[in-house]
Amino acid sequence: MPPQRRGALAPILIPSLVLLAAATMAALKPGVSATGPDRTVLGPVVKASENESGLPLVARVDTGAKTSSIHFEDYSVEGGAERMEDNIGKRIRFRVRNKAGEAVWLEREIREVATIRTSEREEKRYKVLIDLETAGVGKQVLVSLNDRSRMNYALLLGRNFLRDDFLVNVDL
Repeated sequence: MPPQRRGALAPILIPSLVLLAAATMAALKPGVSATGPDRTVLGPVVKASENESGLPLVARVDTGAKTSSIHFEDYSVEGGAERMEDNIGKRIRFRVRNKAGEAVWLEREIREVATIRTSEREEKRYKVLIDLETAGVGKQVLVSLNDRSRMNYALLLGRNFLRDDFLVNVDL
């Protein structure tokens, strides 16, 4: 095999790198995506709402979280058992409160019980389907019920909400 001259790959590599850089920069601009124009770009914090009640929520966008999570207070499980897993399929009534102090009661079927590992501890949480909306896009997603009163945001939007419709630009 003949030895290659220094810089012989430059005419091939440089245009390829320019195209890659352009696609990357397009993904950073709101409304433009390297994976298609139909994706909305979100910043790290967005205005959202729970669709049934219209309760406005400020949400933290977290691409590291697999599942979305919503702040809840008081709850009761219809015919509730002591062991959380025995309540799957039963109705749970719970109160959601935003940082402005507005609250609504919601009722949903318990779909799952998840064991969540946080930086502080491991805990079990109920998961329910909730209709959420942000940036004009509404989705019904599985959300874990969590006491987020010590957090800055009542809602955390995880990958199960973001998938297929959103890109996240932390610079926004």
